[in-house]
Amino acid sequence: MEKLICLQCNEEKSLKEMCKHAGTKLGYEKLCKQCRSKRRYANGSYQRERLRKHKIRSGKPTYYTDLRIIELINTTNCTYCGVEMNHRREDKHQATIDHVFVGLNIDDNIVACCRGCNSSKGKKHVYDFYIASDKFTDELWMAFVTDFTGRMLRKKPSTDEISAFAQGFKLEAEEIKKWEEKQIV
Repeated sequence: MEKLICLQCNEEKSLKEMCKHAGTKLGYEKLCKQCRSKRRYANGSYQRERLRKHKIRSGKPTYYTDLRIIELINTTNCTYCGVEMNHRREDKHQATIDHVFVGLNIDDNIVACCRGCNSSKGKKHVYDFYIASDKFTDELWMAFVTDFTGRMLRKKPSTDEISAFAQGFKLEAEEIKKWEEKQIV
């Protein structure tokens, strides 16, 4: 079986471990899949591709900036539970991007969180998720509200503004529940 040396890690790898590339003589580039994956996470192309696919699936326009994507990529801890995130595929601590409010595809509405929290939250309102989660502590909730408020107001929020946003999240979640109950009847 033929082997190639990866130009990044300098290890000899089987063709099965290398990235395919039709434009080369052997049909493989001289970069292993593991090194390509690390590079894609580091430069943000992995997250950009996920967001591009989200845009296609949702059928709605997206308004994300590279600056925000890079900021999220460099986030080390989950916004919701605080666990240190990693880049291992399908791991419950894998870093992902979550929409605070479903369907709103703007920079201010996305946060970095672990796969476990992203799956648990699903389409729940962020306040309902906070109340239901044993990992989303009061300290993490206030840090989330402070960060979210600052991004929305484009300035460092005051204590009163943070309190108003926290109360707004609660009231909004209650209104949504009332509306959903009416729809069921």
